[in-house]
Amino acid sequence: MHGMSARGKTRLDHLVPLLWSLAYDEAEPEACALRLMQFLSAVAGRSAYLALLCEKPAISRRLVRLFAQSSWIAKVLTQTPILL
Repeated sequence: MHGMSARGKTRLDHLVPLLWSLAYDEAEPEACALRLMQFLSAVAGRSAYLALLCEKPAISRRLVRLFAQSSWIAKVLTQTPILL
């Protein structure tokens, strides 16, 4: 991810394994992981979103659950992450 700060890269390094392990427990882990990857690509340059997900595990869990249940919600949040 080009243009990321060192702090953002550290947060992403922490966040990805967490999100992947949560996605693995969902009914369709591959679809969920793909949606999460698209979301992370969209917000990677905005460290505040990464910080929110790192510092609030409940939000990370809810995000994974929503992305697992709805491609539409994943698309909306990827396009408009301020809705988090």
